[in-house]
Amino acid sequence: MNGPRVYIIEDEVLTIQNLTLILERAGYTVVGAARSGEAALAQIPSVRPQVVLVDVDLSQGEGELDGLQALRRLQQVYPVPCVLLTAQRDPATLRQSLRSHAVGFIGKPFSDNELIFNLEKALEAVPAIPSPAVPPYLFIPKGARQHIKVQLEEVCYIQASNQYITLHTCDQQQHLVSLGIGQFEQRHPHPDFIRIHRSTIVNLRHATGFEEPATLFVCGEAFHLGKNYRQAVKQRLPFLRSG
Repeated sequence: MNGPRVYIIEDEVLTIQNLTLILERAGYTVVGAARSGEAALAQIPSVRPQVVLVDVDLSQGEGELDGLQALRRLQQVYPVPCVLLTAQRDPATLRQSLRSHAVGFIGKPFSDNELIFNLEKALEAVPAIPSPAVPPYLFIPKGARQHIKVQLEEVCYIQASNQYITLHTCDQQQHLVSLGIGQFEQRHPHPDFIRIHRSTIVNLRHATGFEEPATLFVCGEAFHLGKNYRQAVKQRLPFLRSG
């Protein structure tokens, strides 16, 4: 299915399933869903949706951000039209929603037609901008004047410490760069990179195994998935289910 790409941030599993069913029937492509703002922020830059549905109340999810906080942070790292979902219709919630710069607002419960109508308006509100091609390499500073070329597909994982990141490559080279991990995600999105912890990004191309409940093996290293990123990472792993 090649319809408009939608991402869902919603803390209720049944609501995610219902939204997915409605959207796919209408020809949309649901590229992912998360029950917390933190998990969504980790996944959205790599799946690149055209519009995001955001539940205002994420209190039943697995993170600390509410929907409006997640929306504001999302606009900093991946500007995208967002439509808010909420069961709260009080004036304070409406004012906060308007200040969030969301392009649509849907009260729960909603009809199929109301949902699709608001998504169509959201897609029309922002002109389509082609996604820039992701360069397959970076020139990384080494010393005062020199830069060396590093192929992104050869990066196994990236770890952060304060305002520095270290790129670990398949040939066991390490490249230290004065840059925050969030800034790296924003400037250099890559379809194979995903945040698995607040201080770690891995290249899923080099993932070699997974152990329940939350250990991912990459390039011979074992990584624990942070609680707020666990769901988004598991959704990206193509598990073969038995039975």
